[in-house]
Amino acid sequence: TGSAGARRKRAMIEYVMLTGPTSTIECAHELGRLVAGRHLVVNLIPYNKTDVRDKLSCPPVEHVEAFRLIVSSYGVMCTVRRTMGSDIAGACGQLV
Repeated sequence: TGSAGARRKRAMIEYVMLTGPTSTIECAHELGRLVAGRHLVVNLIPYNKTDVRDKLSCPPVEHVEAFRLIVSSYGVMCTVRRTMGSDIAGACGQLV
C-alpha cells in the first residue's frame, strides 16, 4: 500500500507554441520558474496551420525542443504533443 501522495496525479498545463512573443527563450524560463516545484506536467502544443487566413505559425521543431528543454531544466515534466491529423485539417488548433 503506497501513500496517497505517491499516487497523486499531476495537473496538466497545455501551452500552444506560436511564433512570436509567447515562445521566446525568455518565455521558456518564465514558464519554468512559474511551474517549478509544482506537481504539474507542461504539454507544449505545436500550432497547426490551416487554410484560414491568419498570421499565426509554429516555431521550428528545433526551437520547440529548446523551449521544452529549458522548461524541463526547472524540474518539471515537459512534453511536446505529437502532431497528428494535419493532413485532414483535424489536428489541434485546426478545428474552426
